[in-house]
Amino acid sequence: MQFSKPSLFLSLTSIWSLATAAPKLRWPTPCGTINYVSNEHGVLPLLVYRDNFCHSVVPEHVYLAQWNFSQDCTCTFYADPDCNPQGTSEVRTGPGEGTFSGIRLAFKCH
Repeated sequence: MQFSKPSLFLSLTSIWSLATAAPKLRWPTPCGTINYVSNEHGVLPLLVYRDNFCHSVVPEHVYLAQWNFSQDCTCTFYADPDCNPQGTSEVRTGPGEGTFSGIRLAFKCH
């Protein structure tokens, strides 16, 4: 089977459009929704924060998160929940977007 250049280009363009138009994952929280979290591997599932021990050391990632929280509620993002939950937290309220550096990303809302 042979492809002409225009049809191959259109096929690749269509695949890219479908991939980028796919719905983003959303996580409900007591404060509102976290619309997505991604790093160099793509959109990722989130971990609900819990106390734990650090079992292994892996390279750090930079995470991009987007959220829509109410103004009277706060969520704390922990970029390294297993290894250093006290040292890498970021408190957020209202709608926004931010980057976090760490091994894993988790959140806790209150």
